[in-house]
Amino acid sequence: MNAYLENEQLDHDIVGYIDGKAIIVDENGTWYFVVIPEEFVSKGDVFFEDDLTPIDVLPFLEQKFILDVMEER
Repeated sequence: MNAYLENEQLDHDIVGYIDGKAIIVDENGTWYFVVIPEEFVSKGDVFFEDDLTPIDVLPFLEQKFILDVMEER
């Protein structure tokens, strides 16, 4: 069997798009982003874990803004 298929993968669903970033949350509630043009993503699309950047690498105020906007939705 393919090693990729044997590894458990979490779902990483796009929940929004802000300032050039697709905002993603996994099923454990961890937040990520991917810099990608908006026209290439749709809410509910799924990304592979290797393509994601944890949101906590962003400056604190940007993290807070993104999370505040996501809570409003």
